[in-house]
Amino acid sequence: MEQILILDFGSQYTQLIARRLRNLGVYCEILPFHSSAEEILKRAPRGIILSGGPSSVYDKKAPKPDFSIFNLGIPLLGICYGMQLMAHELGGKVRKAGKREYGLGRLKIRPGSKLLAGLPAEFNVWLSHGDEVKTLPRGFALKAGTKEIAAGAMESPGEKLYAVQFHPEVHHTEHGSRILANFAGNICGCRNKWSPVSFLPGALAEIKKTTSGAEVVCALSGGVDSSVAAVMVHRAVGKRLHCIFVDTGLLRHGDRERMKDVFSRKFGFNLTIADASKLFLSRLAGVSDPEKKRKVIGHAFIEIFEKEAKKIKNARFLVQGTLYPDVIGRSLKIPEAVLMQHPFPGPGLAIRVLGAVTAGRLEILRAADSIMRAEIEAAGWYGRIWQAFCVLLPIKTVGVMGDERSYENVLALRCVGSVDGMTADWSKIPHELLQKISSRIISEVRGVNRVVYDITSKPPATIEWE
Repeated sequence: MEQILILDFGSQYTQLIARRLRNLGVYCEILPFHSSAEEILKRAPRGIILSGGPSSVYDKKAPKPDFSIFNLGIPLLGICYGMQLMAHELGGKVRKAGKREYGLGRLKIRPGSKLLAGLPAEFNVWLSHGDEVKTLPRGFALKAGTKEIAAGAMESPGEKLYAVQFHPEVHHTEHGSRILANFAGNICGCRNKWSPVSFLPGALAEIKKTTSGAEVVCALSGGVDSSVAAVMVHRAVGKRLHCIFVDTGLLRHGDRERMKDVFSRKFGFNLTIADASKLFLSRLAGVSDPEKKRKVIGHAFIEIFEKEAKKIKNARFLVQGTLYPDVIGRSLKIPEAVLMQHPFPGPGLAIRVLGAVTAGRLEILRAADSIMRAEIEAAGWYGRIWQAFCVLLPIKTVGVMGDERSYENVLALRCVGSVDGMTADWSKIPHELLQKISSRIISEVRGVNRVVYDITSKPPATIEWE
């Protein structure tokens, strides 16, 4: 099978590179950065991509590949850290950048680039680096640059070596897919015939064979990843699949009921709902630090899940989430309402109640969140937003309600557009819709007298507040 290998140097975008290539019909796999040249040759790849990463190439513990990969005669593409690594290992010079680049930048292309062929002379790219290539290795030609960084792309076609300082895999890079297509097709010779759906029949047969009559357990959250994985396994093993849904008490209105309706009634799963809401709230009492919240919730979840899993006789396999759930889910005929739901964090509403978590503050947030989601859906905006939620802030403000002054909570609305969650921009929803949401929340939810809208992109912010 034609394939491209991605060597992972720790970039948060490594999985995005794989997804972009697979969307182009190119099969690829991700390997550790230290994979040997011998192991790589066994897989007979058409090309190799060196991912980005958080390190500096001149650090003592900087991750380095097997140097032999540069002499295999297989086309190589270095991305960000991958470019710096290629330059450093082949005799160029890498130094701290005079001005770091994070976010959008304007790339200017020089003539004669094979990797950047067919692209405009200038376009926006996504940058995330503090180092830069100061001197190119012998045999390389400079093919693009930005206002701040001269070496934005370099090539040595004779050696089949290519590199870019920006991230073509990130959605905000214009023509990023075309750049990867140029590498995969024009440089590596891949014919774009692979499809993610094509693996499904073989995967189902393998699941059935691997489990071989044993019982299978799944921690089902109701999110897209675990839902698609559970439906796949259920298709293969039927009633031997046992799904456990842990009600942490940190859910939104209707989440528990939806689990019963979709997975128990419609799909006919063996579904156990473990109500541990009191336990989670007791463990979270007095905890306000976000990281401590996550740890408390994670440990409690494992405790409850293991307790329930031990009740299942002959349970020998555990189901985990899957990549490309939207693509696979449609081939399994999973309802769009499940596939296209907005992401919901594992710690639930605990990280949307800033500060200490109490039953009362959770109820305020649930009520407000329910109103916001209902209005967004009614206005036809749900499918146009990647993620929408409310955040209850740990501050109170003075207000006037009726003829009395109030001193109540501030609630923030967060709506963002994104493709993959790696980068995001705030959604420009109509002011009339924002006004309606705000008016309903303040009128119907006791404890809130001020609603604000978060207009910060990612980066510099994250999508969630905690």
